[in-house]
Amino acid sequence: MKKEIAILSFTERGLALARKMRDVLSEDNIVSLYVKGEFMYGRCGDAVFIEDSLHDWCAEVFSRATLIIFIGAAGIAVRTIAPFLASKTEDPAVIVADESGRHIISLLSGHAGGGNDRTRYLAERLGADPVITTASDISGKLAIDVWAQKNHLYLTDAEAAKRIAARIVNGERVPFYCEGRVIGQIPPELIWMNSNSETERRKGAVIVSVREEIAEDERTERNFHAHASASSCFEKDSMRKTENLLLVPRAVILGVGCKKGKPFPEIRDFVYRLLREQRVSPKSICCIASIDLKSEEEGLIRLAEEFSVQFQTFPAETLRLVPGEYSASEFVRERTGADNVCERAAMAALAPEEQKKAHFICRKTAGGGVTAALLERDWEVFFE
Repeated sequence: MKKEIAILSFTERGLALARKMRDVLSEDNIVSLYVKGEFMYGRCGDAVFIEDSLHDWCAEVFSRATLIIFIGAAGIAVRTIAPFLASKTEDPAVIVADESGRHIISLLSGHAGGGNDRTRYLAERLGADPVITTASDISGKLAIDVWAQKNHLYLTDAEAAKRIAARIVNGERVPFYCEGRVIGQIPPELIWMNSNSETERRKGAVIVSVREEIAEDERTERNFHAHASASSCFEKDSMRKTENLLLVPRAVILGVGCKKGKPFPEIRDFVYRLLREQRVSPKSICCIASIDLKSEEEGLIRLAEEFSVQFQTFPAETLRLVPGEYSASEFVRERTGADNVCERAAMAALAPEEQKKAHFICRKTAGGGVTAALLERDWEVFFE
């Protein structure tokens, strides 16, 4: 998917540099050029002239763009973006360049937003001097948030990531455990742990897994509150902090079936309850799968929207041909043409070669007119 980049300049010389940047960046991105300055009115060409204030312009593009480039004084950039800053995990990357193109500065979201990498890339292509001030880059050490981003891992706790980063910059080696395959050599900043059980003894570790950790204050409090929904309980639990940093891969397929017309809130609560019981992070869900009879089921469509994933459905014949052993139901076979929907649909979402390596975290679980299964696909992370 192409990402939007907004480049703002204030002079003709700056606009010329903006066009060069667009040529460099437009292959994989949608690049929009903007100009601010009364003397540029009518001479913008392919750029959009900003008639409103910079504040109003930034309010529009800040939430839409993944990268904003200011060609001009750094002070203008700082004052413009200041009212809209939220967090390092939400803010777009912001880069500043002087209009002569001698210096390109990574100003905001250098790691999580990819600003540092963009700065280096532009500087290399345009013959400029990249200016990067983040400690891990200066020291040449591993930046755990950048590594997570490159591996498409969800960073669950920004504060924990800061603590890990500080320890690495200070020369400490951090314990590391990953449930998936690790490609490449683990960098010296990390110490490999042989099993997840070691995290009980070695706090402050980096853990790559689809499973949530159990926080200390939850160990003796495992039951749901009767008055609360499963989803709200999960959200409350997810706010509990542990000393470790959990990085979550999108690696779990949710196979699901339900009675016709089953309300979305009931499906949602059932699924969140299952995830909580299995300690599976909602951020690990990469796909929701079912039978094609449910392709228009509103509750399942909304569930996929809830998780921001694709909703895939398969005909009964496809489900019947999926290899493997599954819990069979004659009632389900009579109604749908397949003896099992949730398990078979989850497996059908994978290619044949992937099916051989996948495993069920949770087999068919039923309740209140909903059935669900959790299938973890084979996954890997890499170190360059």
